[in-house]
Amino acid sequence: MRGQSSIEPENRPAHTEQNKTPAARKHLKVLAAGSAAIAIAATGAGLSAQENGGLELTFGLRSELRATDNAELAVTSPGDATFFDTRLSFGLRSVTRRSVLDFNMSGVARFADLPAGSNGGNGFEAPAVRLAYALNNQNSSLKLDADYQQTDLAYLSPLNDDVLAIDDAGNLVLVNDTGTRTRYSYGATLKTGINAPLGLTLSVKRSGFDYEDTVSTSYYDSDRIRVDGKLRFTLAPDTDAFMQLVHTDFEADNALQTHRKSDNISFGLTHEMDETTTVEGSLGYGETVTDNTGGRTTSEGIIAHASITRALADGSIGASYRHEVYANGERDSLHVTREMELPRGSLAFDMGVSKSDFGSAQLVGSVTYNQAMAMGQFNLGVTRSASTNADNEDLIATRLNAGWQYELNETSSLALNAGYFQVEDGGAGTYVSRDRTNLSIAYNHALTEDWLVSTGVELRTSQTAGQSEARSKAIFLSLEREFTIRP
Repeated sequence: MRGQSSIEPENRPAHTEQNKTPAARKHLKVLAAGSAAIAIAATGAGLSAQENGGLELTFGLRSELRATDNAELAVTSPGDATFFDTRLSFGLRSVTRRSVLDFNMSGVARFADLPAGSNGGNGFEAPAVRLAYALNNQNSSLKLDADYQQTDLAYLSPLNDDVLAIDDAGNLVLVNDTGTRTRYSYGATLKTGINAPLGLTLSVKRSGFDYEDTVSTSYYDSDRIRVDGKLRFTLAPDTDAFMQLVHTDFEADNALQTHRKSDNISFGLTHEMDETTTVEGSLGYGETVTDNTGGRTTSEGIIAHASITRALADGSIGASYRHEVYANGERDSLHVTREMELPRGSLAFDMGVSKSDFGSAQLVGSVTYNQAMAMGQFNLGVTRSASTNADNEDLIATRLNAGWQYELNETSSLALNAGYFQVEDGGAGTYVSRDRTNLSIAYNHALTEDWLVSTGVELRTSQTAGQSEARSKAIFLSLEREFTIRP
């Protein structure tokens, strides 16, 4: 049977082209131009791929009718709302002996009946475009990627958002608000001398977020540029030396008008102790300079990293230590990792502690567990991470997603999903704790090999420390199909 239907609500922005910010239009045009250029090049590559059976076109259609008593998950619901969304998607994949091109785009045609004063409407919304291109030769490789997404904050769930609820500036989608978020990124990575004694890796990436029509001061535009260069020298068949330079430039249009620059330089060694064990160590210097309306602050000092990994019959095991310089001072972290294949599943974890100049040591890491059962599938994912936002507040984010699918017969299944997200103060600053919970149950039925229908209920809650809890209940019915053409 095909996989279960997603029962998270679709992102529901309600904005037209004229409402996009100039920055959003600029980045969309950049991405569109790049997409067109590579698509033209891919036409020729596609002919070659077609001859080799490497061209694939994927079309998707998903329609959902959803009724909810609190679509915006506000403490006081503005009233009932009904949505009828049709998501259209297109994907192109071209594979040749040396290159891979992936191009995906999607959008939502929306009809909505909303309470008075709600942020939303009808039209074609939630545009998303993604492009990835990889070219590999015997001794070099080139990767290009670009991404553009626009979503509505009122309906964006931190439990299924790939930004993991915290963007580059530390903005949190846990804060209920109106308006849209435009996310963009584009970059390139070049590797040379892959099989030579001297190798070079250069990577450049620009990413950012643009917000429009928001009310809360928790959201602000941000832009980040990262340049990474690594030079590798082979000292012996089992030993490499390297020098790495990393520069980041971050700007946020927050109340403090934060502008942060970071520069790191490090020298290190990688050594293969035997066929299964590799150790690596590096030592260097780091500096982070932050300018805002309050003046300039500088954090600088020694940076260090050490790790050991060992391949096992069922996976791998490893340990690492890192000492880094960041905006609020210095941070130490220690991790133990393990990946293993199970008889009918897999388990991977990265467990550790993180300690900064402020606050006590915090447990961080992640766990991923997948298990196939006689009549279904169970999945569990947990992450806990430490970060610093544009207001120089240290944050601890905890995220949990669990799903269980039980196959009733060859064409039907029952799906249970649970999600939890919390962001709390991590030491520096006075961040107010927030959390979000999603619970849902869905019945999925394959009408044919290509068509899948799903229906179910969902409960969402949102809580900010010191405030009342917000709740939302919803019922939904969806129909979807995805088919692939190989010319």
